[in-house]
Amino acid sequence: MALGDELGPKRAAGLKALGLIYDPGTDARRGLRSRRAYRNYLHACQHATYLQLEGFAPKLVTGLIPSLFANNGETVNRRALARAGNLNRGFITRTNLVWQERHRKRVVAVLGRGRAPALELSDDPRENFRQYAIAERWFEELGL
Repeated sequence: MALGDELGPKRAAGLKALGLIYDPGTDARRGLRSRRAYRNYLHACQHATYLQLEGFAPKLVTGLIPSLFANNGETVNRRALARAGNLNRGFITRTNLVWQERHRKRVVAVLGRGRAPALELSDDPRENFRQYAIAERWFEELGL
């Protein structure tokens, strides 16, 4: 999503059409008052997307994001939910599950090679601390 935003909707739309990126980009970054506000928006987008990919009901996701990211404000959270909602339902229910089934063992093996413990995320959709911390480090790495 951040890549799409950085490229801008005009450039990103073409790359999305070619299948090189999955998000067509927005002007969200310009509309937010600070770097921190943009990061917080991306956190809400990321968690909403994750919940959808994990098969949580859209109604649950819609109710949960505003409570987890209350500091974002209603408008920003509504934008984050709309953006996460752009995922194709067929991708969520078929392609994503097939990919996970096919590649899960390899991904777990590769990610488990280092000294870091295996990444295990909570089954509780309200517990997003680990994802938040990982995304925060990644945003820092990317200079967001």
